[in-house]
Amino acid sequence: MFRLRIEDDLDLEKIAESGQCFRWEQRDNGAYRIIHRTRCVTVRPLGAGEFGFACDEEEFRTVWREYFDLDTDYRAVRGRITRTEDPFLYDACEYGRGIRILRQSAWEALISFVISQNRNIPAIKNCIELLCAAAGEQMTDDGGEVYNIFPS
Repeated sequence: MFRLRIEDDLDLEKIAESGQCFRWEQRDNGAYRIIHRTRCVTVRPLGAGEFGFACDEEEFRTVWREYFDLDTDYRAVRGRITRTEDPFLYDACEYGRGIRILRQSAWEALISFVISQNRNIPAIKNCIELLCAAAGEQMTDDGGEVYNIFPS
């Protein structure tokens, strides 16, 4: 397990419910199983801003660091917005604190967007899982659990 301490802006639950990803599965103790391209990882909050990634450091560095956009300092971005200059945007940034902009596959994001039209989030998730099961390649995660990647 690779451990990472993040001072700010990584709230797994907020990201999962943000409407930008539909293949995150909530597990016990606030953990999420996340599928990105051909990879799958379980991320678990460990407390005090620390997270455990069920992968080695190399996979974290080459896959998950970019996926979670961890090289962008969201705190610094928020710091450029003041309540006096733009109170609406300031409040929106505070409300969304913890959400990161995921670097997902453009193809998967496009198809997910098309599927999302006139549907609620549970229906979108179900439709995407059915699509992956019908046309995606089957793989196995580190725990032996089967998942299907998004079809190309």
